[in-house]
Amino acid sequence: MEYESSFGQSNQDFTLDLPNIPFGRMQHDIYVMLETVRKHHSASFFEKLWASMFGKKESPNSPRLMAQSLVNACETKTTQELSAQLSEDPALCQVRSNLVKHLLDQKRLYETPVYREMLFQACLSIYIGGANPRNMQTVGQVYINYLRHIADTMKKSLLSVRSSALQNINVSKISMDDLNKGLEEMEPEDAMALHELNFALHTLERNKELMAQMLTSITIPVDLSELNKLSPSQNIHSGFIGEGGSGAGAEKETVVIRKVTAVADVMRFILPLHSLALNIAKRLQTIESAIPQHYLLEARVRTEAFRTLLLRVELKHPHVRAHMLPAYKKMLDAYYKAYKRASKTTPDMKEFPIFSEFAQAAYLAHLHRKSLGLEPPQVGQILKDAKEAVDLAVTLEANPNQRKMQARITEQLPNYGVIL
Repeated sequence: MEYESSFGQSNQDFTLDLPNIPFGRMQHDIYVMLETVRKHHSASFFEKLWASMFGKKESPNSPRLMAQSLVNACETKTTQELSAQLSEDPALCQVRSNLVKHLLDQKRLYETPVYREMLFQACLSIYIGGANPRNMQTVGQVYINYLRHIADTMKKSLLSVRSSALQNINVSKISMDDLNKGLEEMEPEDAMALHELNFALHTLERNKELMAQMLTSITIPVDLSELNKLSPSQNIHSGFIGEGGSGAGAEKETVVIRKVTAVADVMRFILPLHSLALNIAKRLQTIESAIPQHYLLEARVRTEAFRTLLLRVELKHPHVRAHMLPAYKKMLDAYYKAYKRASKTTPDMKEFPIFSEFAQAAYLAHLHRKSLGLEPPQVGQILKDAKEAVDLAVTLEANPNQRKMQARITEQLPNYGVIL
């Protein structure tokens, strides 16, 4: 699998990462580790034996592949046994996920690096291929716990700073609004802590229904390696690993695609899984290039990435604006590809999300024209296409939201020289 960031930056550019929320680097590091997992998974018995005996450089017995730091943080018989299994085969994604779940079940308070490594290991199990309901719920739980931990840690840090400055004031009564008012006067380190706090709180608010959505959307076991059978051109260096042996490969192509699409559609709400979700969308597009929903899946992942960038701009974090236009272009391009493949003459309700979401994404060109650096003619053409899309959406379902979007787009068209 190839690594691609959903934010539009290069593979080695991690300027968008926050110190305690390094999701860009996390995805990159996962792909680096996947290469070792893949080599071991495809090796013969004698090659594995040779590696374990003589310690070849690609041996899987690296501390991180064995999740050794998690064992050190919670040294129980269970964690030791699970880590030992990973030393035998690091591709055992269910074992890796169970190790993370065991730490969660202990109800302990861990240090920030431990929570971050739990998220890394939980995501790694999904990247390997074990995107079943239980593993995805573990990732969701760890993701939410990590963001809560960062929010709590950063707020305590900032309140500690404030308490020394305010002396006898009860810092527990200081609101977020009061903290944000002091941003201009803060030291750079404290300003970054406040940015991380705001980012974590906003992300948690956006994902407050995440676990409920997982329970309803992901109900069937998924091994991503099943996609390899649907795209024979994929070789071992670019295919999904998976644990295999489930017998699920005999399922019909439509069933495999349906359940993989469902799990990837939820991945968009978990930032460290964005790269994998994009990889799945690209694979589906290769298998069925004429299906618009496969491009809609990619567009939805890129939309979540763009919304994250918008949040960072609102929070006034540096280095973000330069990434907005590339991210927006990739999002809009994916929507265009979905829209072009949808039927305009005999539209169907299954295409309603394509028309509706494309119109919303296109309208962002008007709302954020200055930040994106778009010229009026560019925005005009985008809105003209959006008008056609929203008209189709209204034809299928004339609900108040669609009517409102239709009116907004129609109102803006003359401002960009577009006469219908």
